[in-house]
Amino acid sequence: MCGSLLGESCSRVYNPLYNWTIPLTPIPKPPVKPTRPQPKSGSPKLKVLHLSDTHIDPMYAEGGDAVCGEPLCCRNASSEISVQNRAGFWGDYRDCDIPLRTLEQ
Repeated sequence: MCGSLLGESCSRVYNPLYNWTIPLTPIPKPPVKPTRPQPKSGSPKLKVLHLSDTHIDPMYAEGGDAVCGEPLCCRNASSEISVQNRAGFWGDYRDCDIPLRTLEQ
């Protein structure tokens, strides 16, 4: 929430209170037992794309600035944008949500 309201000034500040660990029990995990037989060599393969925690930006603009310094980028910009900072057709991994077409496809 802080990062959305105040930007990078609070969202990327180091705080030693965020460094913590959870002790685990000394009991080892049981061995993994395969529940299904492995496919035979040469069997057909299936490629799957799994998208999770999707956020749609209705104002996403292909070619928009993906490094704008704001909490949400990849929108139309009023200034010239360098080629390496332009948002892609399907989305951008930087500070952007995805366009609706990515979810619809």
